[in-house]
Amino acid sequence: MPIMSSIRKLVFAAALFFGLSSVAIAQKDLPQAIVTSNRNLLIFQGHNLYLTSPGKPEAFHVINVSEDLHRAMSTASTVFFPESRSLNFAGKEYVLIIISHPSSSQPQGFCGAGEEDVLYVAELGQRMVETRYKSLINSCLKNIELESDGTASPFKSIAWTSSPAGFRVAWLSDAQGAESVQTYKIDAGKFMLLGR
Repeated sequence: MPIMSSIRKLVFAAALFFGLSSVAIAQKDLPQAIVTSNRNLLIFQGHNLYLTSPGKPEAFHVINVSEDLHRAMSTASTVFFPESRSLNFAGKEYVLIIISHPSSSQPQGFCGAGEEDVLYVAELGQRMVETRYKSLINSCLKNIELESDGTASPFKSIAWTSSPAGFRVAWLSDAQGAESVQTYKIDAGKFMLLGR
């Protein structure tokens, strides 16, 4: 319990420090931060990723991100995390990040209120967060839809797996229009779809 209590305090301190808006995140019912293996917090705010230091919630610093992540985050309508923890495998640490953009620039047109959601699996290094995998996982334009029970966020259908080490995604309708659950295994720093 003391660990969870200190994590809650860190999130609270982060919220006070940044004035984090939980409106968009609350609608998606998802974590506001990722707890890393050394109990740091990774937080997104104002088009940047920030990292805390354990025991010093006020000691935030901006994390550098790869060019593709920077470009996507700087124009995103929403950036959030489907998992509240990172995955540590073979001495490397990975985080799941969803970056959303509007489907259309015409609110009254086709998919006007829709979103295009891209999953980024990123390696959290000492100096840089770099993309190791990315894929469109939810799309109004391409009729890609994550699985949902109707109450929890559909983004809960994305989760880390331990055996094999990697992540899984459950779709109501995948890129081929089929209901499916796909597991991606980490192999030499890359995430590979099992069975292909």
